[in-house]
Amino acid sequence: MKYRTNIDNLYCILISYFFATSFALCVCVILLRLSLVYTILASLGVILVSFICYFICERYYIFNINDYVIKVGFISKRFKYKDIEKCFITRNYKLSYATSQERICIITHDKTFYISPENINEVLLILINRRASWFGILY
Repeated sequence: MKYRTNIDNLYCILISYFFATSFALCVCVILLRLSLVYTILASLGVILVSFICYFICERYYIFNINDYVIKVGFISKRFKYKDIEKCFITRNYKLSYATSQERICIITHDKTFYISPENINEVLLILINRRASWFGILY
């Protein structure tokens, strides 16, 4: 199953602000006919902001039978269900894979990370049931 990430309004505002600022800078450089260096720097700014927008907006989670995959842009990270020690819903803005304040905290043997799928309750049930099935416990 594949679930898209939930993007909070704060991230949408930040993306809009940075994109509008870099685009306005690029337009000003072109209209004022500034030197080639400024034109290149403004264009690189627009490209960089577009690249960041791609990484923020193109996030999703794939739940397979034995593991789950977190895809952020073209980067993917694979985790096993059997490594999960604890998972619960929390609200914070810690730096992680999540782009929403309401997120799932997943604690494994060696790390803690957060995800924020659109349907948070359904994904939490999938994580709990798949983790329990490794030990023969059915909920």
